[in-house]
Amino acid sequence: MTSGEQSRQCAHFRPLLGMAALGRASDAEAVAARAHLDGCPTCTAELRMLRATAERLGRADPDRVAQDPPVPPARLGEAVPAGVAAARRRARRRAAVVGTGVVTGIAAAVAGVLLLTSALDSPDRPRPQVAYSSGGTHATAYLTDHSWGVSLRLDVSGLPAGEHYMVWLERADGSRVPAGSFTALGEHPVSVELTAGMRRQGAVALGLSTVPGGPPALRVPVTT
Repeated sequence: MTSGEQSRQCAHFRPLLGMAALGRASDAEAVAARAHLDGCPTCTAELRMLRATAERLGRADPDRVAQDPPVPPARLGEAVPAGVAAARRRARRRAAVVGTGVVTGIAAAVAGVLLLTSALDSPDRPRPQVAYSSGGTHATAYLTDHSWGVSLRLDVSGLPAGEHYMVWLERADGSRVPAGSFTALGEHPVSVELTAGMRRQGAVALGLSTVPGGPPALRVPVTT
């Protein structure tokens, strides 16, 4: 079976994985899911992750879930347009500084570049904790801590089109925590939102592999 056929089968059976993880699949659906899982390590790994998630959902406190949702501050409607207007004014000022630098000569142009670099290096601008670029393959990832673990946005391009990759975070002891999977699109960029059951501070690397527990097709250190 080609990787493309395997990916299509996984896409067909993926909705059944959620039902199976919750114990709500019919007898016929359960039989079909088991038949597919016997030959698909990728879906088997996803089902294991879904079952762990379903088990944690069972511990949720219904009383807290039923509480009224938080109400945004009363002045939020005024603060957002004001913030947008302030950002536009700063952008116009930066453009004016760079334009003046071009007109007045090389020294002023260099000063404009320095100002622009300073703006791009602002603490308010998020930096990826994972960054990789080599041989036409590019990958960045942004990790965000939550009470239940970490969410991450992965942007990647340059991997073989149609190949299915499993994403994991690596602990200091070398163990891996699964974070989900995706199918590469070759030169076309792929952006996926993933989750893992660990904190960002415990992750030393992010990796991709084509089979569960297999050698990494890509492994990039996680920076703070």
